[in-house]
Amino acid sequence: MSAPLDGLSVLDISEGIPGPFCAKLLGDLGADVVKVERPGRGDASRSLPSDGAVPATNGSSPDGTPGGGGHPGATSGTFFFMNTSKRGVTLDLDGERGRELLGGLLPQYDIVVAGETERELAARGLGYGQLQRWHPSVILTTISGFGSEGPHAGYRWSHLIACAVGGWSNNCGVPDREPLQAGGAIAESLAGAFAAAGTLIAALGRTAHGGGDHVDVSAQEAAIAAALFPSLVYEYRGVVGERNSHVGPGPSFILPTTDGHVGVNVLTGPQWDLLCQFFGRPDMVDDPRFQPPQRHLHANDARDAFTAAMADRTADDVFHDGQTWRVPFGLVLGMEAVSDFLPHQEREFLVELDSPSGGAVTVPGVPFQSTAPAPTVGPPPEIGEHNEHVFRELLGLSEGEIAELSREGVI
Repeated sequence: MSAPLDGLSVLDISEGIPGPFCAKLLGDLGADVVKVERPGRGDASRSLPSDGAVPATNGSSPDGTPGGGGHPGATSGTFFFMNTSKRGVTLDLDGERGRELLGGLLPQYDIVVAGETERELAARGLGYGQLQRWHPSVILTTISGFGSEGPHAGYRWSHLIACAVGGWSNNCGVPDREPLQAGGAIAESLAGAFAAAGTLIAALGRTAHGGGDHVDVSAQEAAIAAALFPSLVYEYRGVVGERNSHVGPGPSFILPTTDGHVGVNVLTGPQWDLLCQFFGRPDMVDDPRFQPPQRHLHANDARDAFTAAMADRTADDVFHDGQTWRVPFGLVLGMEAVSDFLPHQEREFLVELDSPSGGAVTVPGVPFQSTAPAPTVGPPPEIGEHNEHVFRELLGLSEGEIAELSREGVI
């Protein structure tokens, strides 16, 4: 048996987070992914801070230089994680010769992943129609803030903007303070994950109909889909929820213990009843304040009651005891505890990869397991690392031709 996506080939012409994350997921599962970067400067995320913050220009500063400063060849933690299991080439896709070379490569690839709208690609001579002329059954996946069609198509965006227009910021923060974005770059990575799923559906469909497809992903729509509970409450009840990050939908709570924190999420009536019994507060089961839909309005009172009941308990004790009660608790781990977390160790979830700058780097591996053989996650490429191999192997270029194209800034 081979890796799940063995035999699938991908050209990743995106940069930043959403597109590269989409292609990385496919590569980690066994697809042959070639990352196409700008000659010399490479992907802007190579010089991003490792917190993943991307400016509101889809990864570049207004003059087109990589965001975040620093040497463009440097590999940040963001770039490293978002580009595992890829080979790397450089190609000037804004020049005619570079597009010609891409057209020569394309018939040998199933999928193109781009971080722009289809219209923006078309303006560069890389629209879906042009890609189809090079390869009639190609799948184009585009990931942008608002999709390729509609009144906001092509608007500049960022994680912060996606949080705002996707509904998250309305619920993130406390009532008497300003709205907040969700942590990290989750809106961008979520859009990339949705794109990977949509791409695989298109690839499966092609096995039936033989044609290509255009998978168009909007980060705003991805955020709305992930903010399902508040959006459904508004859709079905016309109620705009109060911003209160002390609790979450259901409600859910992050509760302190003597040595850390645990999280608990109660979505059903039986779960709420069990939680009250678990904390020795059966009186709360019939309390009118905690009946739906009032329960969410008085969630702070419930959190205070549950916090008091845990005053002398450890996180592990609450977590494992809660499992026997079938109450949905989860451990809230600090970064120092993630690598020692038993499920991560038993699943061999964390893998060590060689860093281009030397030494080993520990990163998350494939996020799920299946009956198929586990694919091998590989390190990200250096800028243009596989130019000679790819252009010679797939286009038949000689060493001299490759050197000339490099001198001309085409590759």
